[in-house]
Amino acid sequence: MIKVSNLTKVYKSKKKDKCIALDNVSFTLDDKGFVFIIGKSGSGKTTLLGLIGGLDSITSGDVSVNGHSLSMYKNNDYVNYRNSMIGYIFQDFHLIDELTIFDNIAISLQLQDIEDRDKILGALKDVGLEGYENRYPKELSGGEKQRVAIARALVKDPSIILADEPTGNLDSKTTTQILDLLKKLSKTRLVMIVSHNLNDARDYADRILELSYGKVINDYIRNPEYSDEVSIVDDELFIPVHKKFSSSEVERINESLSQGKIKKIKQLDNIFIPNNLKEIEIKEFKKSRKNPHISLKNIFRLSRKFIKKDLLRLFVYSFIVSCLVVILGLCELIVTFDSSKVIEKELMNVNQKSVALNKTDVSDENVNVNKSCIINVTEDDIQAFYDNGYEGNIYNLVNLTLDYGSKTSLAHSHIINKFNPNDVYYNGTRGTLITTEEYIEDTFGQFKCSYVADKIEDGGIYITDYSADAIRFYSPTIFPTPESILGHHKSMNRNVYAYINGIIETGYKEKYQTLMDSMLDVDMTKEELLELASSKEYREYYDDIIRNLSISYTTNPNFIDDLIELNTRTWTPVGNSVFVYNGGTYPISGYAENALTRSILNLKDNEIVMSHTLYNSIFDTNYSSTTLDQFTPHEVTFNYSYYYDLDRTNVVYSKTVKIASIKAPILYFSDNLYKELLRINTFTSELYFDDISEVSSIFEVGEEHGLTANSVIALSLMTMTKAVGVFSDFFSIIFIGLCSCSLFIIANYGIKLIKERKYEIGILKALGTRNIDLTLVFGFQIVLLMILIVAMYLVGSFVFIDFSNDVLIRSLIELAPNDFMLDIDVLFINKDHLIMNSCLVVLIVIFSFIIPIVNLRKLKPTNIIKAKE
Repeated sequence: MIKVSNLTKVYKSKKKDKCIALDNVSFTLDDKGFVFIIGKSGSGKTTLLGLIGGLDSITSGDVSVNGHSLSMYKNNDYVNYRNSMIGYIFQDFHLIDELTIFDNIAISLQLQDIEDRDKILGALKDVGLEGYENRYPKELSGGEKQRVAIARALVKDPSIILADEPTGNLDSKTTTQILDLLKKLSKTRLVMIVSHNLNDARDYADRILELSYGKVINDYIRNPEYSDEVSIVDDELFIPVHKKFSSSEVERINESLSQGKIKKIKQLDNIFIPNNLKEIEIKEFKKSRKNPHISLKNIFRLSRKFIKKDLLRLFVYSFIVSCLVVILGLCELIVTFDSSKVIEKELMNVNQKSVALNKTDVSDENVNVNKSCIINVTEDDIQAFYDNGYEGNIYNLVNLTLDYGSKTSLAHSHIINKFNPNDVYYNGTRGTLITTEEYIEDTFGQFKCSYVADKIEDGGIYITDYSADAIRFYSPTIFPTPESILGHHKSMNRNVYAYINGIIETGYKEKYQTLMDSMLDVDMTKEELLELASSKEYREYYDDIIRNLSISYTTNPNFIDDLIELNTRTWTPVGNSVFVYNGGTYPISGYAENALTRSILNLKDNEIVMSHTLYNSIFDTNYSSTTLDQFTPHEVTFNYSYYYDLDRTNVVYSKTVKIASIKAPILYFSDNLYKELLRINTFTSELYFDDISEVSSIFEVGEEHGLTANSVIALSLMTMTKAVGVFSDFFSIIFIGLCSCSLFIIANYGIKLIKERKYEIGILKALGTRNIDLTLVFGFQIVLLMILIVAMYLVGSFVFIDFSNDVLIRSLIELAPNDFMLDIDVLFINKDHLIMNSCLVVLIVIFSFIIPIVNLRKLKPTNIIKAKE
């Protein structure tokens, strides 16, 4: 059955020294019988048993079992061989402490996918441990443990039983029981036992192999002619070795001695004779099972037993890694921070469905800019947004304003100062938005006018009920009723500003009435006013005024052309213009009126009227109020630059004009000049965007072209999110570091898990457990680790994200303009984010366990068991 041919096993130490455990050993064994392997310690007995049992690899030579060469076996073949053919009884029991006695024995059957309780209980009865099935190894003595190990080997009814000093820890009575049992089993199978006890070998062995320094020095078989009887021949007493005399034999010997019949005593030592038999014929034997395996149910049970002992460490590691993953997730949020999503979300929270940008700077660095003035937005500026992929609508806010208060006009200023909380109304409009009915409906929920003029003009505008109330608030006597505002609207000084078609209902009073009542409360203390000014309600009210309530609207795309033809504006600013004459420049201040508004003036094209004082400064004359009739008309060049161009670097309008009269206190322009100048002065000062899904991109392009948000909330959000984005690279490094740290911690856990279970792994491998089954045993622990980490991460994320937002807001709040306290979520998580990080955890855990699992597969049972011993 077993043929050992020139078998050699060499071990190498860490210092690369060689130790020859077996040296060119050869012998053949039958398929049954009781074989004892004897020899001194270090002679190679256990090594030989391990090589025959498939627990260790062969250096050279071969072991052939039933015609199959072990040296040709692959890993699965070894597993099949150990599982189905070998019953191994270890010297030091090698029981698994976490399992009951029943489960320790059951493993042998479970590896063959067999469940047979009666067979397990029968095996316990055979070794004298009936009723011990529910105990644990730590509750047993050394001898009892050894009997459990023997029962585990016998329960699967193996073809070959290999026992490494199985009775070394047993008392004499139990030893006899076990050897009797093994002797009985050897009648139908091969039993090989390593032993130091020569008496046991002589009493039970069918064959004895004696080893010394890795070589077989003696090979004996039991003498078939040997008799265990006492005999007396020719006055000589022949006594067999280790003879145990019966009472009748003792009586017979004594009688012969007394009669003088015994002259000599000789001991018969021919129990064993040298093995000179011919080599046994080996018949080919088919393997009993192709793929012995343990069921998933039993794998799970075994894994659960292991986990119980390691539960605390499992939770500790899971908690540490989940904390790292929570922080890692926060870093990922910052690294992948999408400011557009944050700003869009917060703007939608305060019902802002659009953003507006105004120009605060020009691209020409040579231009000295007055940053308190509005700056015209060019067509190139607008086109830049479309070129960058913006797909929504862009609406122009032109600088057609209404000044109806006693305070500074907003006509030429883009600066939106935070007014006193006692000031319920702004003192003027901020411009006219050329838009659509749909946009107005989306902004106010409807496009409904509470009052409409008798005549609708294409160059007319619609104001909000907020602006109408503001006009009446500042000029109650001039505008006693809302209807009085309609039509040709005039300010306090009776100058015509625009034609008002109607008043849009916005519902602002219903929304802000409580706040407005507080603002009008004269009894409020300074501290209460400051608290009010910092409130969320006041911020939203203030921002709503700037964005929507304090502007006028038109749905006419040709509004500017129609406005100029309507001629409602009676004046236009010329404060940054000059007259050029004979090489000299003469600045102009104030405004110019349209001569048509004064019927006494009948100017022709390109004619103007000025005061004699201005005329004298240009032409160095001495006209007075008494000599105006002597005036001689002259031509000069009129150069116009925008208000913000302090150095008049860019002349946007130049015209040669004729001074027709010097009898006016201010400048008057002919109708054609006035309209040309009015067209230049009526420009786009802000852009409104109705698609805020890519608001961050809008801000970025706007910043490149000198445009910034007019909304305090949007401006604050943009500033704060930009500050978060600055740290993206820094947190990228932290993200990578945390991934590496998580990988290291989990890998450390996996390495320790496998290392501390090497003993159990060795036992299971020696019993014939497949690598895949061992992987699954620890795989359940890996799955549990993943589940715990993911669960703790999900809970921790929701807790930590709120804390992180609080910290970020406290850190960034000083960056917010106008001292607005923004209660926003800079960082927020969504389902995709959680799924992605959970998958990242799974990948990290799996990747971390690759090396430990690979090492597990490479471990040899004998090395693991030797390390334990």
